[in-house]
Amino acid sequence: MNKYPTVFVHGYIGWGEGDPIADHLGYWGQGKKNILAHLSSEGYEVHAPALGPYTSTWDRSCELYAYLFGGRVDFGKVHSEKYGHDRYGATYEGVLKDLGKTEAHKKINLIGHSFGGPTVKVFTELMCRGFQEEIDGTDPEDLSPLFAGGHGDLIHSCTTLSGVNNGTTFDMLSRPVLWLATVGVLSNEMLLGAPLEKERRLRLEHYGISGPKSAKGILQYAHNTWDTATFEMTPPFAEKLNAGQDTNPHIYYFAHRADCSKKFLGKRRLPAFRDTSAACRVTSLIMGCYLPPKFHVNPAWYPNDGFVNVLGQSAPFNAPQQDGEFGMEFQPGKWYNMPIIRGDHLWWNGIEAKKKELFAYYDRMLSMLQELPDA
Repeated sequence: MNKYPTVFVHGYIGWGEGDPIADHLGYWGQGKKNILAHLSSEGYEVHAPALGPYTSTWDRSCELYAYLFGGRVDFGKVHSEKYGHDRYGATYEGVLKDLGKTEAHKKINLIGHSFGGPTVKVFTELMCRGFQEEIDGTDPEDLSPLFAGGHGDLIHSCTTLSGVNNGTTFDMLSRPVLWLATVGVLSNEMLLGAPLEKERRLRLEHYGISGPKSAKGILQYAHNTWDTATFEMTPPFAEKLNAGQDTNPHIYYFAHRADCSKKFLGKRRLPAFRDTSAACRVTSLIMGCYLPPKFHVNPAWYPNDGFVNVLGQSAPFNAPQQDGEFGMEFQPGKWYNMPIIRGDHLWWNGIEAKKKELFAYYDRMLSMLQELPDA
């Protein structure tokens, strides 16, 4: 039985500790359904970093590393030059500076919701294997330990909750439309200006996106594909991302999934109203009845949680995997597709979830992680 800390990573447009909005609107449950407060009261050590709500899996991984160990965010010499932004970002104090140095903090459990799913996957990959392009293109004395790799022994488990592991058809738009959507979203953020920035920082200063003179940075960000969250949630991108990743034989991997849809005509699906919050009904209807052309998806993608298809939430297609369930004996080095719950994408955040059921699921999940032996 271990008591390793658990780090909860929010999804796209999300927030965490350090963002003022978290004081009155919790990402991980609100009010009496505050999941992190409940877990803390049960004796679990939990952390919920505030990462870039729009930044890529790579940039968020770099922020997560600084959040854990402290210091200034290093996005990498090669990476920053390749994608046209500053190399360094914000400075963090470090919540687990002793990670790997004490028995209590020997390892961590990572849990990512939605876009936080591929984020913890990329972070785990970097911690384990580093990144050869950064190693080859950076002076050894100037190389971030994250890109050097060799730190897989600090991670106990990697878990996704409705993670965009294989992409989502909700984001399957043509490149020009995705470009316009990206520019539109960030431009809107800039127009809202200071009031929104006080609630939740964009953390895109390395792109020059801060304040009224952000147009150039927004265009640079939208121009990229491999460093832009909007593109990174498409199935084709997820396939390329997963192709460069591998499981570590000493880490446990879990994909927890949700489905709020029900059978309609043939293989098409409709949202089940009792399982679907108002925020997910229209999107679930679209995803359950329409498959964008020119993409390699089929009707098996129709089941969804309102924002991510069940197939999208499942273990990476190219990874070793099997179906899993609570109470079974798990092996490291492979993904386990956990039983699909009846609920939508926001169930994990406590939206319209019953408090007793919500807390019971998280209790069971963290208890399971505590019981996993070191591999």
